[in-house]
Amino acid sequence: MDNTPGTLARPVEGAGKSPSTVARQSDRLGFLALILFSVLLYVVTTGFDFVADDKILLENNPYLRSFHYLREIFTSNFWSFLGARGESTYYRPLVMFCLLVERQVFGTHPWGFHLANVVLNALVVVLVYLLGRRLWPRGRGALWAAFLFAALPVHSENVAPVSGLSDLLCAAFFVSALLIYSQGAASNRSSPFPVGYPSADGGARERLAPWAAAVMFLLAALCKEVALVLPFLAAFYEHCVRDRSGDAPRRLYDRVSLHLKRAARYAPMFLALALYFVFRLTVVGGVGEVLSANRLEWVKGFLFGLSQIGHYAYKLVLPVHLTYAWKFNAPGVWWDPAVLFGGFVVALGMVAFARSWRRDRAVAFAIVWFFLTLAPALNLGGVGVIAYGERYLYLPSVAFCWLLGEGVSYLTRLEGGAGNLRVKMAQAGLVLLVVLAATRTALRLPAWRNNFTLAQATLADDPNSATYHLYLGNNYRQRGERGRARLEYVQAISLDPSMGEAYLDLAGVLLDDGAAGAAREFLERAVEANPRLAEGYYELGRQELHEHHPDLAQDYLERAVALNPNYFDALSLLGDMALEAGKLQEAQSYLNRARAANPLSVETLLNLGAVQARNGDVAGAELEFRRAMELAPGSEAPYLSLAALYEGAGKPDAALEVYRSAVRALPASANAQFRLGVLALKMGRFEEAKQALEKVVAMQPESALAHFQLGLACRAAGSLPEARREFQDALRLSPGDPAAKLALQQMDSAVPRRQ
Repeated sequence: MDNTPGTLARPVEGAGKSPSTVARQSDRLGFLALILFSVLLYVVTTGFDFVADDKILLENNPYLRSFHYLREIFTSNFWSFLGARGESTYYRPLVMFCLLVERQVFGTHPWGFHLANVVLNALVVVLVYLLGRRLWPRGRGALWAAFLFAALPVHSENVAPVSGLSDLLCAAFFVSALLIYSQGAASNRSSPFPVGYPSADGGARERLAPWAAAVMFLLAALCKEVALVLPFLAAFYEHCVRDRSGDAPRRLYDRVSLHLKRAARYAPMFLALALYFVFRLTVVGGVGEVLSANRLEWVKGFLFGLSQIGHYAYKLVLPVHLTYAWKFNAPGVWWDPAVLFGGFVVALGMVAFARSWRRDRAVAFAIVWFFLTLAPALNLGGVGVIAYGERYLYLPSVAFCWLLGEGVSYLTRLEGGAGNLRVKMAQAGLVLLVVLAATRTALRLPAWRNNFTLAQATLADDPNSATYHLYLGNNYRQRGERGRARLEYVQAISLDPSMGEAYLDLAGVLLDDGAAGAAREFLERAVEANPRLAEGYYELGRQELHEHHPDLAQDYLERAVALNPNYFDALSLLGDMALEAGKLQEAQSYLNRARAANPLSVETLLNLGAVQARNGDVAGAELEFRRAMELAPGSEAPYLSLAALYEGAGKPDAALEVYRSAVRALPASANAQFRLGVLALKMGRFEEAKQALEKVVAMQPESALAHFQLGLACRAAGSLPEARREFQDALRLSPGDPAAKLALQQMDSAVPRRQ
């Protein structure tokens, strides 16, 4: 048995402790250290805002506002909530569902979403450690690998933005699937016992493990498409890595029988893969996404793939130039530095694979892991928006970290052990690497604080990124620096004339400046550049409505809704227009769709209540108004609408009670106090009317109407001097008020003459 200090398979203290006891103690300490390290490194992100795709995903996504859209989440592509603009072949319903749950828990507060990412990343780090220990039970290579994985700077793109949840969830299920699948296996020939703690139901667990792993695989695939390589990785593990300490059968029948038994273990994963493809093709209709206009010949595609491998490997080894948006072109020649480095990485992987085949199959497994999980990110068919992304390294980097960690651990098992100078230097180098990686990550993270910092950091590395000139312009506009915003929008358009959003935002700045004519021109150019830009048609509709062209406005708004059936603003405005025009059935249809898109809109509920009231459905209107009261207890509009409904339905007592509730909930509401006073006066509750209207006059002393109504209440209550004074104040504030004049005349005529 190996007696080196780093061995996890022997009792550390030697005093009667079993290997499993020592392993458990080591795991607990390793878990704690890894969790603390991972959380402390990224906890700063809980103070960050939503950035980049987060804004689109979380701020105006109807799918996240309620569970109403569960069916759409699981039966449409990931960006389908954007309508025609969101057409894609990404199918990640589990990510959208998790965001929905987070939205219900955290509301719109960014810290909660960021905290979930931090915790999930820490979980992945621990899972990487556990699976590493499964592959290499001796030494501390798995622990060092997990620390390095936690510190890698390229992972900031997966953890800092909320949209990185897809990578984190996929990795958690992906690694868990293999951890479950390898349950009870001793994957290293040098291992003296099966990794995994013994248990009484070990046989049952091992039989169920393939099916549980298949479930985990399916969950990973529902998070991100890279998980589809997992069944093939499991097949390689089963045939080439799982415990091979026994001699292979000599007879052909026995060898075939053995491989069939092994194939039966990963068969559930392939069954899950088949089910996934059937369902996905039915729902989405595709697997990959390559821009056909940018198709490459196979030779150029091959060179492009090698260049991507070179870039990715470079980012892992030397993460100096990190950027969120780096769109690069295919190399024109084979001697391009990125192609050469990519070819070197592939050749190195092949040599390492061949050398490790006899010595350590787990190393071969890690090499296969790296290239297999990186392969889906290689856009071999063409150059598009998905040509490169540091976030794609999250799963491949697991193998990179394992190989480095196990390499140092292997040195400690050579002659001389941990006391060897070269071994100590290797260990110190790995520690230094972890420290440097963590430092680079800490320096990288502030760029993700908000869209302004992210745009500045991105443009510093890639000044030709049109998207981030757009983001920078939006931030300048929010700060009121419209001149600088205009310059950024113009720069974005010059870099990408097809970017309809840039024309749209430039039009918004021009509208802020009062240049409606120029804004109209850029709105038209926005929809010309991007005919699927529903927001452009919506803004054109608003312009037409502002210029009193309701028919043209209706046409533009309907085109916006046709492009995006969940477009709340357009649906709400169409409903308002129909209600104002007296088209109650049409108004109700649009407003119901608007409510589905945003169930938290109080204005939509009030308008729906108004439609019901005009249709004579008092109960339906009451229900809508009470829902609005529950959503906005601090708003007076739901109370006033409900009370007005009761008044119109001949239920003054119910209306009076609602007004009373309103003034209790909103004592500063002059409107509620005024209506309470007026209704109480009609109902003969003169003292209550007088008290309410006195409060109104105190809040709005310049309101002639308030003084007049208070005068009526005072006169009815018998306080004639006060009534005269209030009528006089009403006339002073509104000299031509005939009602106040008449009231004073009536009071004068009612005074008896002296004899």
